[in-house]
Amino acid sequence: MGTHGSWIVGEEKGVLSAVPGSIVFRFQARDLHLVLGPALVGKAVRFRVRIDGAEPGSSHGEDTDASGNGVVREQRLYQLIRQPPGVIHRHTFTIEFLDGGCRRMRLRLGERVVAGGDRTNGSHRRGRSGGTGDRHA
Repeated sequence: MGTHGSWIVGEEKGVLSAVPGSIVFRFQARDLHLVLGPALVGKAVRFRVRIDGAEPGSSHGEDTDASGNGVVREQRLYQLIRQPPGVIHRHTFTIEFLDGGCRRMRLRLGERVVAGGDRTNGSHRRGRSGGTGDRHA
């Protein structure tokens, strides 16, 4: 779990300097959002998301298709996963950036925000292994 590739990481953000690059973590929430933006204004950055190694299908978010493909065009909150109502299980989430120059700012699970090294409590706590909402990005 964590980041893979060449990332320049600061207190508030991480920038992918070269491809390939990805972020992998465990989560348990209906929705998964990331604040993303291109490092250079006007540069589009393609990405692909997976849940447990598979395309999200009907669990794709507003900013991805059923195959998990999406494009970062501006800095904003991107909805990457929207699971159907019902029992929410723990999953492994992967976002692979197909182009360099993507800026990752914050992760949002359900209604809670996890940023930098901050911990949240409850069902979306951050941990090293086995906890829900694990994130090392």
